[in-house]
Parts: sequence; C-alpha cells; structure tokens
Amino acid sequence: MNVILELDHVVKRFGGLVATNDMSFSVSKGESVGLIGPNGAGKTTIFSLIMGEHRVNSGAIRLHGEDLTRLPTHKRIRRGVARTYQVPRPFPDMDVLANIEVGLMPDSIWAMLTTPQDDSEGRAIARSVGLGEGDLHRDPAELSMGDL
Repeated sequence: MNVILELDHVVKRFGGLVATNDMSFSVSKGESVGLIGPNGAGKTTIFSLIMGEHRVNSGAIRLHGEDLTRLPTHKRIRRGVARTYQVPRPFPDMDVLANIEVGLMPDSIWAMLTTPQDDSEGRAIARSVGLGEGDLHRDPAELSMGDL
C-alpha cells in the first residue's frame, strides 16, 4: 500500500511539558486509523503538528513522501492537508444524562411510547467514558471539552 501520511519519531515539548514523545505511525491509502487516549495524551497536539500549527521539536512529518516538517500551515493546506475541530453541541436545558439518552431514543413514535423508560444504558455509557454519578445531572457546559 502507498503511505499517504507518516510521522517519524515526532517530539513536541511546551517548555518542560512533553506533549508527544517519539510518536511514529503511518497511514496508507484506503486505511482508517484511530488516535485514542485519555485527556492530555497529546491527540490534539498531533493534529496541530500535522497542520503546522505547532512546530515539531524533532522528528519528521511526511505527506506522500514529501517532508512537511518545516513547511508553514498555508503550504500544507495547498498540498491537501486539512483538519476539522471538535465543536460539541449538547442540547440546552438538558443535563448530561438526558443528552446521552437522546442518542439512545427509539427511532419511531410507537417504540418511544411502548418502550419502558430506563436510564441504565445511559448511565453505563457515561461510566464507560469516565463520567461519574455526580456528572450525570450537571449542565453539559460545566464539563471539559474532553468529557463532552
């Protein structure tokens, strides 16, 4: 497969904080890759480095084999590099649990009327992403971007 994007031993520091340390991975044509990790793990920093919004301290970023490491953002954009930003939009006037449960609603009025109301699945989803019982009835605006 053709390698489209490659990060080769990329390091990024902000003062004494090491945001990414020796990060290496590649994405080939037709491949889907997920970047996962807890809050503060450096996921957003990686995307900012790929876009050129932050400078790499060491290592290389290549697109189709071309070294982008020192190119400014506007030149990366000309080569087809782009990103989107996470903009969560919770429903106003609904707490965290109610926002989660919207995604669990049946897709028909009949199912909605005949399905018993039970919040256990919403609570389980909240737990699976690290939200505690005390978070469920908070206003979503009180949560961090990572929790949203």
